[in-house]
Formats: sequence, C-alpha cells, structure tokens
Amino acid sequence: MISVLTIAGSDSSCGAGIQADIKAFSVLGVHGCSVVTCVTAQNTKNVVSVYPMPLDIIASQIDAVVPDLKIKVVKTGMLYDRDIVKTVSKKIRKYKLFSVVDPVMISTTGKKLITKDYLDSLKKYLIPEAKIFMPNILEASFITGFKIKNLDDMKKACKIIHKMGCKFVLIKGGHLRKNCVDVLYDGKKFREYQGRKVIGKKAHGSGCTYSALITGLLAKNYSVENAVGTAKEMISRMIEYDYRIGNTDIVNQNVFMNEKYRVLKEVKNVADWVEKNLKLDFVPEVGINMAYALPGAKNFDDVCGIGGRIVKVGKTIKRTGDVEYGKSKHVARIVLTAMKFDPGMRSAMNIRYSENIVKKAKQKKLSIGFFDRKYEPKNVSTMEWGSKMVIEKLGCVPYIIYDKGGIGKEAMIRIIGKNPKDVTEKCKALFLTS
Repeated sequence: MISVLTIAGSDSSCGAGIQADIKAFSVLGVHGCSVVTCVTAQNTKNVVSVYPMPLDIIASQIDAVVPDLKIKVVKTGMLYDRDIVKTVSKKIRKYKLFSVVDPVMISTTGKKLITKDYLDSLKKYLIPEAKIFMPNILEASFITGFKIKNLDDMKKACKIIHKMGCKFVLIKGGHLRKNCVDVLYDGKKFREYQGRKVIGKKAHGSGCTYSALITGLLAKNYSVENAVGTAKEMISRMIEYDYRIGNTDIVNQNVFMNEKYRVLKEVKNVADWVEKNLKLDFVPEVGINMAYALPGAKNFDDVCGIGGRIVKVGKTIKRTGDVEYGKSKHVARIVLTAMKFDPGMRSAMNIRYSENIVKKAKQKKLSIGFFDRKYEPKNVSTMEWGSKMVIEKLGCVPYIIYDKGGIGKEAMIRIIGKNPKDVTEKCKALFLTS
C-alpha cells in the first residue's frame, strides 16, 4: 500500500489538522503517517492554547517514517513558527519529497496559528521547496501584501507567489463572495476549478482535507491537474454533506466511503441519458458500452460497466443489461490502460466512427489519437494495444481515440474522460450538434 505523510498540528476536536488528514487519506485507500508539529487545545468555539513540539522531536518523527515507509509525497499544514518551518523545509529537501504546502495561518474560529516570524521564513525556506503551494485568499493576501478581491487578483497573486520558487500555485477561492473558484498556475498558464458556493457553512477542516486529498491522489500517480480537479470534486461533496458538532460544521469525509455505490449510480445515470438523448446515427453496429473505474482500479472487478450493451432497437436506443462491476471488459481495458498513464482518466464510452465527428473534435481542439488495426500484433487485446500505442505517442491520455476498422472489425470512436459526466459533456458538445 502507498504511504503518505502529513506534517501538521493536532486538533483535539478532530475536525481539522492531522486528524482530518488521516481521514482523507483513508478515503483514498492510502496509508497515512503523521508528524505532529503542535498540539492544540481546541473545540468548536475556540483554540484555547497551542504547544509547539520540540524541534528535535519533529525532526526525529520525519526521520523515523520517511525512509522506512518509502514516503515520496508529503503535505504540510500548521507549522506555527520560523524554527519549525526551517526544520521541515530541510527535511523536505534532504529526502527530495514532493511537497504540498498548505500554509495554515488562521483557524476557522479566527485564532491566529502563526507567530510574527512565520511569514518571512515561509517565503525564504518553504515556498522554494514546495511543488504545490496552496493558500486560501486570506493567506495569499498576507503573503503578497495586497487584498485579493476577485479572480484577476487571484491570478496576480499566483504570479507573485510563483516567483518565490514553487512549481505550482493553487489559490483557493472559497472566501470569494459570489463564487467558489480555485486557480492553479504553473508559471505559464492558469487553470480554473469551479465549485458551488455553500452559503452559511464554515466547513471546519475543509482546507486540511482538500490538501490531504491532493497529496493522496498525487501519491497514486495522478497528474497535478487531475489531482486538483478530483480533490475539488470530492471536497465540494464533503462540504455539501457536512455534519454539525458543537458550534460548527465539519466536512464529512465519510460521504465517500460509499464510493462504489456512487460510481455505479453515475454509470446508470449516463446509460439512461444515452438511451434518451443520443442520436441513432451514433450507435455502432456492435452497440455502445461505457465504463467508470474506482480510484486506483487495477482489474476488471474495479470497473463498473453495462452487462449487455446499448443498442438500436427499431427507432429507439435500449440498454440490454444491468450496470455491474466486472462487465464491459472491452471498454474497461481502455480505462485501465489510460489509468496507468493518468489515474484521473477513469471513464470511457464507445460510439460509431464518422469523419464528421472527428472533424468536429478537431474544430473544438480536443486532443485526438488514432491507431491503425493493420499494425495490430497477434494474440493481443486491440483496445489495450491501440490505447497504449496512442497514449505513448502523444505523451498524454487524449479525449478521443479512434480507428477506421479492419477486416471484420467495425470502425470506432472512444471518448475518454475523468468521469461519466465528463464523457457526457463531450457528447453534448461534439455529437448532438453534428
């Protein structure tokens, strides 16, 4: 099992800090290790007191777990003061860890969790070691020295922070008044992640959980972009289904413990959508199938699909089997192959090939890959071989992989996405208007 590490403070109310991190790691099926930097006495009303751990204890915790458990990815949370920041930064550099830095500064209840010398040390020692630095708007404002009010300000702040030495900057926009957009910047381009604004909820532990989810997904070989996108989807649902203890709302990590049911339900919803909305012209002779894999899927039993297929029946489209795990091996092979290169690309569906569809995809500037069946080796799975060849050639998992068929083989287009909704959106954009 993959092991990951959180270096953060302990929350005695178990809503945030290392306790929230460990719960988030468990949801992803990775083993969470912890290094305690501070012990806090807190409840849902207030942080009563903070006790920073001795530096030698912090250092020895890191030295004990990192080599033994072969940890490669780490997140940092509450570091409190200059000396702790400096100590942790040295260890990240020593062990060459991929670090997700969440610069925790203020508790949900409004208590400052840093000392006066924290900010300077953060800029000097830790930001240059960070692969992903992910402040919220308030924290980014403290770091950059200007008040962030809107999306343009967020992008400006991203550029300023990126120059401090980190590889990626992710500014969380949960404190924006009108929307909830996060901005990821890699030094060249921006990427925005939209979320629904939940009014009236403090969502204690959301920042810790969000960074922990990204950390766990990166450890499972997700790309940075897909790790952030997947974590954003997950934390949004955890906030939506939060629960209340004492005087505050706590993010609900347990909502994802029923992930298997959720995946099955999403496949069924998309199958229903295809039956009601897809044009007959896009159904191949062999029928349509789709697949959606669990996070970290390794075999067919981890992939949900349709036991039969979606086929043309007269002038209608009908599903001929139940939605189950271990079915749709044809499309499941595409998903499992794609996930070996990018674990965030967990869903796929096949439709009938036509030149018009490929042309429309090119006009939309979607990534496209093609393979020729005449070069297919004997005694191999066409889907596994063709998908792998395209991905290796392009250097990424494209949104569309197609072939023009062969002797006894129907030409086909496969749509690949993060989830069934992602695949459906591509259908709507490319095919319903063709």
